[in-house]
Amino acid sequence: STTYTFAATGDAVSSNLDIRLDLLASDGSAIAFNDPLSTRVSSATMSGLNASLSQDLTAGTTYYVKIDGVGKGSWATGADYNDYASMGAYTLNITSALIAVGTSALPSATVNRPYSTTASVSGGTGPFTWSATGLPSGITIASSTGVISGSTSTSGTYNVTLTVTDSATASASAPLTLVVAAAPSITTTSPLAGGTTGTAYSTTVAVSGGVAPYSWSASGLPGGLAMGASTGTISGTPTATGTFNASVTVTEANGATATKSLSITVTVPPLAISTASIPNGTVGTPYSTTVAATGGTAPYSWSATGLPANVTISSSTGVISGTPTTGGTLSVMVTVTDSANERACP
Repeated sequence: STTYTFAATGDAVSSNLDIRLDLLASDGSAIAFNDPLSTRVSSATMSGLNASLSQDLTAGTTYYVKIDGVGKGSWATGADYNDYASMGAYTLNITSALIAVGTSALPSATVNRPYSTTASVSGGTGPFTWSATGLPSGITIASSTGVISGSTSTSGTYNVTLTVTDSATASASAPLTLVVAAAPSITTTSPLAGGTTGTAYSTTVAVSGGVAPYSWSASGLPGGLAMGASTGTISGTPTATGTFNASVTVTEANGATATKSLSITVTVPPLAISTASIPNGTVGTPYSTTVAATGGTAPYSWSATGLPANVTISSSTGVISGTPTTGGTLSVMVTVTDSANERACP
């Protein structure tokens, strides 16, 4: 339906004509009317003489407009007076909402992906006919529906003009821009930054082309790591060592995908003895203390030089024990070796 406005105005030669305006259906039944109360403004002026109304009407349907001169007040005293025998001179204006292209922007497309969007119109009287210029090859507009659809293999920015024409041949045009994005491509190179077991890890995979938003997934990541579906960030705390070949996939808004293999190497922290000092002992008194290590790959093997007589270190546990038989200040050197044959000293 379209909104129409009807306005009846008395001409200058009949400025005191009081008008009633009726809108009737094809069978004569009333749809709407307007008959403002006329009142005396001054000795030469009345208000409320003209009449207007607005109504949504359906295309292809017959309507009638009826105009009457009616008595609603007195020019001199404000008292009622009889209907005019003659209508006098008047003007009737009929207007409808101006037709306009309602679409203000076109969604972006991606090469070699199905594209579809529907243009909208405001005002005018249907049915409407659509046309367009400047669309990329492979994308067209349906003249009867305004559906813009198809697929194109050429990326770029296209200056498109949409035109709509209504059943009364009124038309409107709108200049719009259609961006066709290149296919998505993962631009991050392999290998990714290395990680360390037990240490928080984070790196973000980048993409070019396609249309946002993007959706990410990955398989083959080290234990403890996961891919952020909306961010492309691989994060977590690795729990396993080795070189992992992860398969990363990104999907853009129009459904185009790109996949790339990216490797991540996870190592253990460097081997180190975490014990900073050992307690003093007493001659003739049983002694025991344990030195500890971090990093590396267990199991560890321990050795020591410079221990007092009768005191030794357990190669498997790092426990230094025994009963010292001689006194003095000794310089003890402890060494730890991991299963990968890495060594560390204090």
